Amino acid sequence: MSIKHIEINVFPPIQDVVKEMQTSQDTLIDVLSNRFRSEHNTGTLEYAQEALDGYCYVPRDNRLWVGRYVRYLDMTNAYNMNLKKGGFCVADNGYTVKIRNNNKTFNVSRRSRLWFMVINDTDVKQIQMNSLF
Repeated sequence: MSIKHIEINVFPPIQDVVKEMQTSQDTLIDVLSNRFRSEHNTGTLEYAQEALDGYCYVPRDNRLWVGRYVRYLDMTNAYNMNLKKGGFCVADNGYTVKIRNNNKTFNVSRRSRLWFMVINDTDVKQIQMNSLF
């Protein structure tokens, strides 16, 4: 009899808030300024750096936390990227993310999008509690 494994690639618990926020900023600079530089993307970079302060970047192979507020960078047009408002993550199956915003639920494909998740006070308290032990 063989053992079957179900692997869920949920974003791991946040260990260092400053490191996560720096990773978000580095990712934005890499994509919007280094890889796909354009006038529009430069403006998006300036806006996104302010708007995503306090967010962590969720890599493509990780799933978002259900119940957490998320935003995403729409990369469908490489030289005309936009940071979208997002909403609360209802479900993430690895291919699409179900988001709820203003009593409306909609699905967003994970393809051609960079995802960012807000870091809240609970994460900071969890880090502080873990540092005690």
